[in-house]
Amino acid sequence: MRITDDEAAVIKGMLERGDKQQWIAAWFGGEVNSGRVAEINTGAKFADVKPAPPDKLPPVGPYTSGRSAHRALIALGPVKAAIDRAIEALTRMDAED
Repeated sequence: MRITDDEAAVIKGMLERGDKQQWIAAWFGGEVNSGRVAEINTGAKFADVKPAPPDKLPPVGPYTSGRSAHRALIALGPVKAAIDRAIEALTRMDAED
């Protein structure tokens, strides 16, 4: 993945805030690895890009790993099904009115 200036600004802002490099890489979902974050941190890449302000940054990590996110999706499957059934029932009730 090619990192944009906006993404580099977010990375710099997260680094400035004190986020760990592996948290930053995780935030970008594996599309950015710790090596790219390190290059931005040292100024080897995007040296001219200013850090994003705190109000433009994601919440402080650590962030969920892919494995944890997958487990959460599986666990939430029955909840989603129940919500879908409730919405369907409400839609039918509205149609009957």
